[in-house]
Amino acid sequence: MGGDWMRTHPDETLLLAQNPKFEMGNHSWDHPDLPGLNEAQISREIIKTQDLLYKMTGRTAHLFRLPSGLYNDLVLSVLAWNGLYTSSGT
Repeated sequence: MGGDWMRTHPDETLLLAQNPKFEMGNHSWDHPDLPGLNEAQISREIIKTQDLLYKMTGRTAHLFRLPSGLYNDLVLSVLAWNGLYTSSGT
């Protein structure tokens, strides 16, 4: 779930969250090129989305889908620090 998408699509977000078989994942706030960001910026993308997801649905994401599939060691480290994993390296 992209954070900004959830913000602009609350009804769709809640509908998806009602399905217990649907895994809610974090997809960053606004789909940036994460390898081009510093640690604080990456963390903000993750945390802002996690916070909104929890406030809207009461659910916490454990999965992270990388925007455009792009990552570097810093991105993977920040994801792990925030308790998230992705199939592209962690």
